[in-house]
Order: sequence, then structure tokens, then C-alpha cells
Amino acid sequence: MLLVSLTALAAASGAFEEIGYFKDARRNRIFTVTVAAETPEADIKNFAAKKMNTKGQLTAVYFYLKAENNPGARVTTAGSVSEANSILDTAPQYDYVFMRYLNGATEFANCREAPDAGLC
Repeated sequence: MLLVSLTALAAASGAFEEIGYFKDARRNRIFTVTVAAETPEADIKNFAAKKMNTKGQLTAVYFYLKAENNPGARVTTAGSVSEANSILDTAPQYDYVFMRYLNGATEFANCREAPDAGLC
């Protein structure tokens, strides 16, 4: 049983590839991640919820099913949160998004199923 659980964990962790990471001086963070299409939504949420966060600061995780749509390198070299957000606004639409707000509240959206959701 333990062997099966460890195998499943290893398979799930291989479903994600972090491509971009931006952090400003206040420790607001933006991650862009490519995710395998067969990854369950619950695994995507769990992965995002575990990303580094500084209490009282924003953490955003954007997921792309296609690596070529992921603007990761451009996000990493952005000079500010607003510049990183502009890059994300002009890049191809992300497939999932997770936000941890300044007050610690979290929100997740599946933009494939609900493209009109506020985060999408």
C-alpha cells in the first residue's frame, strides 16, 4: 500500500513544471506552471496552495496545459507586479489560476470550464 502511494505521489509531482517565477521586494509572488492535461483539478489546487507565500502578500499561480503558451521567462524578468500582470494579460489564456490574497483568502478558477470567471 505504501509503495502504491509513493508511486502515485511521484507521478503527480511530475505533472507540473514551473516555468516562470517573479518575486518583488515586498515578496509578492507570481508563478507560471505547465501542467499535464490529465492532472486532476484537486492536484492542481493542492500544488498551488503549497507554493511559497509571505503572510500579508499576494501569491498567484497560473497554469498552462501547453508549454508554448506559458510566458514564464518573460514573467520571471518583469520589473514589477504590474509588468508581470501585463505580460499575463497579453499572453495566451491560462487554463487554471490560483490566488492567495493579501488577507490570506484563496480563490481558484478553472478557466477552461468557466472562462468568464472573475480570475479568468
